[in-house]
Parts: sequence; structure tokens; C-alpha cells
Amino acid sequence: MLLKKNKSLALCASLAAVNVNAGGSSLETYGDIMATLLPIAAYTKTWTSDDEEGRTQFYKAGAGVLITTQTLKRSVTKLRPSESNSLSFPSGHTSSAFMGAAFFQQRYGWAWGAPAYLLAAGVGYSRVDADAHYADDVLAGANMSVMFNLLFVTPQDSPLQVKPFVEGEQTGISLSYNGDNFKAYSGEARDAKFIYTFNFGPS
Repeated sequence: MLLKKNKSLALCASLAAVNVNAGGSSLETYGDIMATLLPIAAYTKTWTSDDEEGRTQFYKAGAGVLITTQTLKRSVTKLRPSESNSLSFPSGHTSSAFMGAAFFQQRYGWAWGAPAYLLAAGVGYSRVDADAHYADDVLAGANMSVMFNLLFVTPQDSPLQVKPFVEGEQTGISLSYNGDNFKAYSGEARDAKFIYTFNFGPS
């Protein structure tokens, strides 16, 4: 079990893939630290909540974010604003921070997600402020992380689920409500389930 935890923490560290720059500004250092801290905090939450299903979903979403980020960096080869290298697109710090924030929100709700998103937004701003990325690099990293969480992460003990859907030539967002506690009456009260799904998007 300890070995499994250590391997999983190594995945979080790889997902972040940052180095704290002691000579940088306080805002830049904040971005370095929070890019690592947010996914680790999200992963830790799955252990403190004894959420094995959520942990498996974290692995899937995290792997998707990590692989896609590194693949795009090496295939797009966009020059950074500082001209230090050609790994500007997308922002790895931002994708890492938003991976943690989006997981918090999608799995545990907005009470966890809202503050996490604010912290992640600060990471994105810090990367532009440090001339490490352009704004579109940051937006791409954030949106990619949100997308992978929507694909792989489901709400814990929540009747409302929001997920993308693809059906034929239609794509969009699916809203599902599972009413486990709905009471149906036919002579006597009994428990019944109902699921209401609403899909919307371009056809």
C-alpha cells in the first residue's frame, strides 16, 4: 500500500513538473508552488475521503493531462515570450493547477472547487506575468484540464452529473439528475428511481 501511494505521489509530481525559482518574483514562486500543491491536495483528498473510485478517476484524468501537455509542447514548439525555449504551448503549470482544481470541483462540488479554481487562476496569471507564457497558452492548459476531468471524473454521492456527450454527428453537454429518493405512489408508497437527462449543443 505504501509503495502504491509513493508511485501515485510520483505521478502528481510528474504532472506538476515544476522547479521553484528562488531568484524569481513572489508571484512566480507562488505559481511554481501552487502548480504542484493543487494536484497533490486533490489526490490527498481521495485518501482522506477513502474515495477509491475518485482516486482511479484522478489517475485517468491526470495521465490524460500530463501526456497531452507534454505532447503538445514538443509538437507545437511555440517560442516563449522570454525566448528561453520553444515549449510555450500549452502552460504546464496551468494545466497542472487546473487539473487539481477541476478534480476538486467535479468530484467534490463547488465548495471545494471554487477556492481551488481561484488559486489555479492565480497560477495562470503568474505564468503570463513572468513572461513564461502567452495568455492563450494559459487558457489552453486550463481548458484541457477541465475537459479531461469532465471526461473521466464523476461527482461523488451527487445526483447531478455534467458530462460531454457524442452521439452520431451531435456533440454537447449532458446534464443528468438521478433521483434515488423519489417516492412513487400506486396504492402504497414505494421507493423508485428516475433519471432525467438533458443534452444540448450544436447538431
